[in-house]
Amino acid sequence: CEWIVTCESSGINAEYGGLCDVKDEYTCEISGHLPSSAHVASPVYTGETTTEGAFLAAGESMILDAVETDPSVGISWYNNERIKGSSYLGMERTIEVSEAGRYNVYKKRCPRHYSVRNTWNIAAETTPTEDKTCSVFGDPHFKTFDGKFYSFQGLCTYVLAMDCSAYSWYVYGRFESCGEGSACLAALTVFKYDVVGGVRQSTAMYEMKRGFAINMNGNMVGVPEGTSADIQGTTVSFDGILMRADLGGAVVEWDGLGFARVRVSAGARTCGLCSDNDGNAANDLGHYFRTHVGSFADTWAVSVPGSASCGVNLLDITPVHEGALSVVNENLFGGKLPFHLITKYMALAGADDFLEAYAMDYELTKDTSAPYLAWTFVACSSLRALEYELLDVGLKIERWDIEGGCPNPHQMRLEAIRLGCPWAQSNIPF
Repeated sequence: CEWIVTCESSGINAEYGGLCDVKDEYTCEISGHLPSSAHVASPVYTGETTTEGAFLAAGESMILDAVETDPSVGISWYNNERIKGSSYLGMERTIEVSEAGRYNVYKKRCPRHYSVRNTWNIAAETTPTEDKTCSVFGDPHFKTFDGKFYSFQGLCTYVLAMDCSAYSWYVYGRFESCGEGSACLAALTVFKYDVVGGVRQSTAMYEMKRGFAINMNGNMVGVPEGTSADIQGTTVSFDGILMRADLGGAVVEWDGLGFARVRVSAGARTCGLCSDNDGNAANDLGHYFRTHVGSFADTWAVSVPGSASCGVNLLDITPVHEGALSVVNENLFGGKLPFHLITKYMALAGADDFLEAYAMDYELTKDTSAPYLAWTFVACSSLRALEYELLDVGLKIERWDIEGGCPNPHQMRLEAIRLGCPWAQSNIPF
């Protein structure tokens, strides 16, 4: 006779001395005897849960090892990706990876045991872009096309960027209060002009609202995830995180909540809060739209007939305290994320300015009545902006939000829809 062991858990390990009840079936070859059964206890699998950062150069791959040879231990590999979520990778003891990702191996002995997890956050080299981008994020902070950083808390509609050569496109940003002493980007409005029959005329005009809605004179249009649509002669797409509107001379990217980017070709002549794209960051805050009253940014306010003045708002008025910077260093440079392995790319992306913005927003929001919400949806916008800036300079990193304590892409989308409230149950495109 022999024991044939099957791991069918009938108990919860933590409540029974750390053991899992396993039903073992006993079979006997003696004629006339029926199989018998008995219960034995199997020990809980123990091990250290770990998280570490890693880096992959272009064209390289890496072997990830579960470091477990016991055949009674179950192995499961998963990858956490920004857009796809979590994907299953198999049950082998080792896997080979060649792309950025947050790779996890889960190890346990019985079905109802809690898993021991080992995680690798892998950043990977990718192809950099030759385009120039301007970013708006957080409370709010700006990075111009030429790489100049500044902060500005004006509450009004401003020219973010425009074509200052052929005047073929315009991007406006509306900023609203998002807490005491704070301002956030609430919506974008885009215009596109073409010459039709020898006459210059507007061919596209719509608002990109919170919640990923395209507002055309009150008619809300959405773009389902993973698709694109022609809207007034412009191509609008949505990858699950960013909505993109291609205006021809510029691409506008919007996370539906408070982070936006405008992308143009190098050398394109621009103006607005994103400045002139002439390759010289030193002169970015010297290009005024009107007579100099208030700050550089104030001069790009759009006055609405009958409305109150947008006021005078200074630049860079919030100090960053050493304690806030310590929080940033602890969260990002503790080894769980690979920032310490990619210092070359961090320098190219101007990461110090993004991290200071992160610390600045933390300092502003930590004492509010809802610190968790303020911290996650305002301060974490700076890290999302850094993620895309790193991608521009040739470095892809996935799911920094998990280790950084930030909302995941799905939570960001839900918050954008909640705040913008543009959809009814009958027409939501997601």
